[in-house]
Amino acid sequence: MGRIRTIKPEFFKHEGLFEAERETGLPLRLAFAGLWTQCDRDGRFEWRPRRLKTDILPYDDIDFVAVLDGLHAHGFVYRYSVDGHEYGCVPSWNLHQAINTREAESKLPAPDGGVMIDALPSRHIPKDTQRHVRARDGACHQCGSAENLQFDHIVPFSKGGTHDISNLRLLCKDCNLSKGDKYLDNNTCVHMHAHENPVHAQGEREKEREGEKEEEKEEEGKGKNTSNDVLTRARGEAHFETFWNAYPKRCGTNSRAKAAERFALLVKAGADPPTIIAGAMRYAAHCDAEQKTGTEFVQQTTTWLNQRGWETEYGRNSKNRNTLADGFRKLDEVFAEFDRREGIREESGEEDIRVLSGLREDAA
Repeated sequence: MGRIRTIKPEFFKHEGLFEAERETGLPLRLAFAGLWTQCDRDGRFEWRPRRLKTDILPYDDIDFVAVLDGLHAHGFVYRYSVDGHEYGCVPSWNLHQAINTREAESKLPAPDGGVMIDALPSRHIPKDTQRHVRARDGACHQCGSAENLQFDHIVPFSKGGTHDISNLRLLCKDCNLSKGDKYLDNNTCVHMHAHENPVHAQGEREKEREGEKEEEKEEEGKGKNTSNDVLTRARGEAHFETFWNAYPKRCGTNSRAKAAERFALLVKAGADPPTIIAGAMRYAAHCDAEQKTGTEFVQQTTTWLNQRGWETEYGRNSKNRNTLADGFRKLDEVFAEFDRREGIREESGEEDIRVLSGLREDAA
């Protein structure tokens, strides 16, 4: 069941969300706002794309799996698993939503107790890139056919290839199916069309098989390492994006570039990205409770990372400290009322007052 949620004017000026939508060609802004209505009071939801689409964009002919993956890859939501069930969570939830106290408590498990699922690069090619490649190529790169054209990654997406224009070309359906996930240059003919000479086609197929054997040998060496490096870098960037969105906003200097560099070094040294992200969420909740969010009292992200802030237990000390301070304030009120009624002068208990004042300062 949907819920009423808050949307701020700043949402429509969110540059990062706009850039993500333009890059993917998907309605991420509308879907993200709609997703809030499906979240519980803690910003959690079940990762069920088909059901979410019927509640958020029921009339749009789009793949909602790709929509969720796009939001995940750019850090606007993250995905986790608990006891074999998948859930999602909005990292910035507490910064933008004022929840009605009468709303029921969350029945979904918290991400702290689950396994974070890595955000992989989206397979969706941005529309601007599609238009550029169509205008540049116009026909199949292999056979020149202008029918049933499809986009092909020269370095296959499954092997770490990107959506960069230099890695994309047009192939007809037959050429693309024959190629599969192999590396082929632009001059390799991969299948025989009806108008081709059968003898020539047979010779080309034999050359193709010989080329495949050579490619398999090369892939066993440096090719695999290159693909792994690309995927590792993509996952690292997705983890940092999720962390950056979860970390509380700060007024003043807070270098994203330095934070990204430090985050990468920590992960390379063995730190667990999901654990760091969960710690950033706890720190954000702590800053909200202390009314520090958006002020200079929030630690710079690099400082927090250097001090391994994700290992800090937030909330306990501040709660005890506030409780003690409240106790002293109430005691002050009792003494003041007693003095007023009995007319006792403060001079008779100056030593006690000094001691009590010292304790109050320690508690504050």
